[in-house]
Amino acid sequence: MKTAPVTVITAVYNAERFLRETVESVSKQQLLPVQHLLVDDCSTDGSLDLARELEKEFPLVRVVSLETNGGYPAALNAGLREAASEYVGILDSDDIAMPHWLASVVPVLDGNPDIGSAGGGGVIMTHDGLVTGHAKYCSQAGDVTAEVMAGKYAILHPGSVHRRDFLLKTGGYNPRLRSAEDCDMFLNMASVARLVNVGEPLIYYRCLPGSESRKTPEFAALAEAYLAQKAQMLSAGKSLPATNAELASLVNALAALPRLAPLVKGAYEYEMAEALRRGDRRLCASRFYFASAISGHKRFLCCRRALRCLMPRLKSTSEPKKA
Repeated sequence: MKTAPVTVITAVYNAERFLRETVESVSKQQLLPVQHLLVDDCSTDGSLDLARELEKEFPLVRVVSLETNGGYPAALNAGLREAASEYVGILDSDDIAMPHWLASVVPVLDGNPDIGSAGGGGVIMTHDGLVTGHAKYCSQAGDVTAEVMAGKYAILHPGSVHRRDFLLKTGGYNPRLRSAEDCDMFLNMASVARLVNVGEPLIYYRCLPGSESRKTPEFAALAEAYLAQKAQMLSAGKSLPATNAELASLVNALAALPRLAPLVKGAYEYEMAEALRRGDRRLCASRFYFASAISGHKRFLCCRRALRCLMPRLKSTSEPKKA
């Protein structure tokens, strides 16, 4: 089998259920990496034990066990420091790489030394592998540097491959960002190199219950403002160090805010009912998958709960208004 100078980095936290599938998908690449790093971020389930088993079973796998839980960006940075190859590929611990992933992306980097990052899109699936669609926002083929500098999300982060020296030069991932760390990294890379989308799905991207981050309005607004300001400053020609220094207070403010709003019981069923009432079939299907994932395989339960939420709303909209 042909190999490429790529280290695949997978940040692992409580991913025991899906990790084997992820590792197997990397082992079946048409163009194999030189190494697959599993960076365990102090998992509390059996992820680390499983990672150790996979290390013995798959020659490419090497486990890095962190002493303290630092979060997703910190785990990726640890993998970046351990990697010894020219390129690094990112694959999350619940996703599955398509066999052509590295074979499609690596030649783009090989033939163009000014390209710092390359990637594509993905096929979206539920926790149990049911395909629900594509990441259409990452389907544009060609040079997407301008789109990224304009604040758009043009490459799916899992499945992206980067020149390691460029990624180190731009500081890797900001460990103080608990959201949008991927968008922030792409902006950093776009300030020093070209970014390219190969225009095809490269991975199966798994949506888990709660993986649609329920950000608080305050957190979401501040994160959006941070990315917009950074994109504007970099596009205007300001250097990356100067931009990061000027926006440090915004990052600190984000770190101080609670990220997730409480997820109340039945929240997905409530949103499913609202989507049914409005005739939004896409949102309804999305909320059904999340609700059924929470309910296990008893999918009729989430439908029954959604209908119970729906009936009062239908009644209120059908009743004539009093004069």
